[in-house]
Amino acid sequence: MNKSGSNQALGKFGEIEAKNYLLSKGYVLLHQNWRRQYLEVDLIVKKENCIVFVEVKTRESNIGNLDEVVSRRKELSLIKALNIYMNETDEDMLCQIDLVLVKKEKDLIEIEHVQNAIGM
Repeated sequence: MNKSGSNQALGKFGEIEAKNYLLSKGYVLLHQNWRRQYLEVDLIVKKENCIVFVEVKTRESNIGNLDEVVSRRKELSLIKALNIYMNETDEDMLCQIDLVLVKKEKDLIEIEHVQNAIGM
């Protein structure tokens, strides 16, 4: 498998781990890999009266600082996606953008959930 395929497999693994983690915490999955035009949101989940847009980042080494993990460009595209989604669904609920960091090191998996990671 080439490096690109390996990165895609790692990313897919991380999304599955993040989804299972959030479901175990009482979130309800609304969409996985939601897309509009050039925009994509890894997971859209709901808990109580809040819709949460989740960016998943998976690494096999140290993850680093949050500002190194999600670029400003990605932040802006997530905010735009959130606005499009909320307009399309006509939801009248709170919403936020969270970050789920998945670190996979051999057989050890570490998950960190950062709520409201990206301000709007």
